Amino acid sequence: MSIPFPRLRLVVSVLLLVSALLLVSGVGTCVAAGDPQAPTPTPAPAPAPAPAPSPTPAPAAGATQTPAPATGAATRGPAVGQPAPDFTLRATPGGDVRLADFKGKVVVLYFYPKDETPGCTKQACSFRDANAELQKAGAVVLGVSRDDLESHASFAQNHKLPFSLLSDPDGKVHDLYGAFKDGSMFGRTALGVDRSTFLIDRNGVVRRVWRSVKVDGHADEVLKAVREL
Repeated sequence: MSIPFPRLRLVVSVLLLVSALLLVSGVGTCVAAGDPQAPTPTPAPAPAPAPAPSPTPAPAAGATQTPAPATGAATRGPAVGQPAPDFTLRATPGGDVRLADFKGKVVVLYFYPKDETPGCTKQACSFRDANAELQKAGAVVLGVSRDDLESHASFAQNHKLPFSLLSDPDGKVHDLYGAFKDGSMFGRTALGVDRSTFLIDRNGVVRRVWRSVKVDGHADEVLKAVREL
């Protein structure tokens, strides 16, 4: 069946019109990739890097750090009947003193906390006053503290002490004889000096031990014990 020419023309015209409308409606809605009018997506901001930890500054040259106080349990030291531990310490008025060099003599070895403190001065002066009688009984007195030799020399001169004062700055001989005691400092456990006296016989054996000494009358008690050996 043939379509009349006028009607065919109308159909073609309608088809052309529809195509034109479809083409116009698609403009601006489909943008090709790379088109300069295409909006550029904004990149997400990169996360900020975590700040590096600040290094701990090294101590300045020549700076000193305060040592922590000594802590731990005090040792017991030699008991009566045991050999007195040997040692060598620097002493006033000069040179070294070794305990073994006093074999054949009675030794009164006493440990005290600090030069020129009231209790220690009283104790030293009491041994000074008894020193002549102690020597007659064959005894020699040796005082030990952690003070340095300069302090010892001044202490001995100020109070006319006739016996040697030994310096034990690191406390090794104190520890050897158990002359430390548990205490506290600023809320922390620390070791303090326990005022102690050891009576050592001519064979180097410990015969008497006094702990936590009370100064009054102590030198007289030691002299009596020396005479009883």
